Order: sequence, then C-alpha cells, then structure tokens
Amino acid sequence: MTELVIRRSALVHNFRHFARLTGGSRHIIPVVKANAYGHGASEVVRALRAEKPWGFTVASSQEALELRQQGIRDRLLILSYWELAEVAQLLKTKTDVIVWNFESIRQLGDLSTRRRIRTNIYLKIDTGASRIGIFPHEVKTALALIARFPFLQLTGVFSHFADAEGKTLAYTKQQWSVFQHATVGLPSNVLRHISCTASTIRFSQSHADLVRIGIGLYTHTPVLSWSTQVLQVKKLPANASVGYGRTFITQRPTSIAILPIGYADGFPRSLSNRGSVLIRGKLRPVIGRVCMNLTMVDVTGAPAVQQGDTAVILGRQGRGELTAAKVAADAGTIDYELLSRLPAHLLRRYDR
Repeated sequence: MTELVIRRSALVHNFRHFARLTGGSRHIIPVVKANAYGHGASEVVRALRAEKPWGFTVASSQEALELRQQGIRDRLLILSYWELAEVAQLLKTKTDVIVWNFESIRQLGDLSTRRRIRTNIYLKIDTGASRIGIFPHEVKTALALIARFPFLQLTGVFSHFADAEGKTLAYTKQQWSVFQHATVGLPSNVLRHISCTASTIRFSQSHADLVRIGIGLYTHTPVLSWSTQVLQVKKLPANASVGYGRTFITQRPTSIAILPIGYADGFPRSLSNRGSVLIRGKLRPVIGRVCMNLTMVDVTGAPAVQQGDTAVILGRQGRGELTAAKVAADAGTIDYELLSRLPAHLLRRYDR
C-alpha cells in the first residue's frame, strides 16, 4: 500500500516555532495553496485552527471555493489570481481578495457595487520579483481608483521577495526598502506583509504586520512521510536491461525490487538512475527509468528484501532518512515542487 502520513503534531510544532519568531500566532498566515504543498489543505486548516492564526492563504479563487465546499469557514486570502465568476460566489464568505492591476480593481469594484457587498481587498505591489502586481509608482493612482468604489475596503498591501533564500540579503533589503517607500502614508489599519519563510528567519525587519509561512510550515520539522510496499523481487543475470530505453544494464547478477509508484504518483522521472529509497533501513538506488506507475531499485546484498517490504520514499527507516530537500536535490528540483506535485489520488493518513 502506498500512503502519505501527515503528523499533525509536527505541523503544530512548526507553526509554534514561527509564532515565537514573529511575536505570536496572530501574525502568521499559513500558506495552504497547492493542497497545502501536497499535505491536504482542509486537514491542515483544521489542524492549525486552534493555534489562532490570522487566517489562511490560497493561490486562487478555485482553491478558495474548494475549501469552502469542504466546509472550511476560516478566513482566506486569495494571494495570486481569481476568476470573476468564482469571486462572485465567495463575496459573502470570509474571503479577502488580491487586486493586482487597475482592471482587477474595476472588476471587483463593479461587482461589489452591484451586489452591495463590502469586499476586503489586498493590493499587490511588484517590488522586484517581476510577477503580478502594480509598480510602486502606480500605488497612488491605484488607491485613488479604489476610493471610487464605496464597497471596496482596502484591508492590506503586500509584495513578495525574489531572493530571500539567496547567499546574501542585498536584493531582499532593496525590495524591503522599496516596499516601505511605496506604502508610506497608508492608514495604520491597512495591513502590510511581504515576508516569506526564509525572510521570516533571516530578516526580521521585514516581518511587518503579517508573515506568510509556506515551506517552513511543512519542512522545518518534516511533517510528511511517504512509503509504499515492494511489489515484486526478481533476480537478473549480468547484461540484463532494466526499464524503458535500456538505460541501465546489469554488470553482475542483480536483485531488483519493483515498486508500485512512478511519475504519475509524484515520484519524479528525473530520479531515473540517480534517486534512492530506503528498504530495510538501507538506501537502495533507483535503476533504469522511472515509469508512469512503476520504479525499479537495486536490492542486491544483505539484508535480503522480500515482496511486501516497506519502501520509504520520504521519511525515516532505521538509521536512514530521506528528506524532501534531499530527494528534490537528487531530482534536480526543489522541495516546494516535489511536495506540491504529490497527486490527490495518493492515500493520506493523518496521525497525531
């Protein structure tokens, strides 16, 4: 059986760690976009609700709707983009909405006026990441436009660091300075946030009113483990090819274990001939190409591996450990991508 095990206690431990860094849970917005980085958004919200965060943030109106349909009534902030038809369904819920250009302000302004529903909006400012958002010199014009719509309530302004995990903080400090200048003069009740996990740890000056904690919430202490079971063990002679394209040829008699996971299950194809899993406490190298639903590993030598043995993809077994950062590095990517691409069909089990 292939399953993900998510430890609620580790999740809460991580949240409290960042609460201590920032002066309390009310300053934290847990990021639950991309199904809470693969951990299960609705379950993460339920696990952290008692910690009393400011609210939770998602990427899109679709993600917000999905959570509402799953019974989540907590405050949500749509952080990246929305569809107008979906926003219309969210206006009467505790959902705050991003505006990122003049057109998005007009669209929400018109919608809130027609519905006569006060809408909390957050103005996104592009301070140097060159993604969505208005430029700093456009802030005053945007504020004037917002003021034309009586049902729009400017609740906050925010931006995003481009290089908070970099070797130096020079660019991060530059962005922070730009953000400060762009938001000077705003009323004190307008919330400001720009800090992510890395800057929360490395650059406390940028904490402002709120901080958005994403990857750190799930990996400061690893929250998720991932395992499967050996489907079959077979012995191959020397000069046998393994997998598509014959990219691995055995050099000696070799025992291989076939695992019932592949790239359709979130195990990256780029781990072909370079990744590893833990079986019986020992690292076992991936051989051949990772298939859509199957992966082969070399289990030659002691201790002997049998059908039904547990194979750990992420997590601990014996003295061995495979972290998301380690597996992602082997795959040539980052832990954000590895975790957020864990598909919905994988069984998720939530432990204390």
